[in-house]
Amino acid sequence: MRKMLGSALALLLVAGLVVAAPGGQEKKEGSEQASSPQTVWEASELPEGQAKAVIAVSGMTCGKCCVSVEQAVTKLEGVVAVKADYEKGIAKVIYQTDKVKVEDIVKTINEKTSFKASLPQKQVG
Repeated sequence: MRKMLGSALALLLVAGLVVAAPGGQEKKEGSEQASSPQTVWEASELPEGQAKAVIAVSGMTCGKCCVSVEQAVTKLEGVVAVKADYEKGIAKVIYQTDKVKVEDIVKTINEKTSFKASLPQKQVG
């Protein structure tokens, strides 16, 4: 019985690693390949009506902190993508300018998380 449980656990661990192996990306149904999250951030031009902002966020110390910020910001209508980085102390956000303002994103981080966000000194693209 113990050997079976050990084998089942090992199988689950391996299956989890195989699923997570491609950089945490999930393949979407009906698509050849999921686009890389990096692609969004590296794009020099955004569709009309979208903008990028890099918001300073202090107090993040780990990946869970980043997830907390990302989840709070993602709930805002008009947020297209968000990626927090605790090592750099920033959150990069792509948003629809007609639906949300940078001030709203900063306010959400300050009110919905335990971290302190501040307006960017300059907006990106």
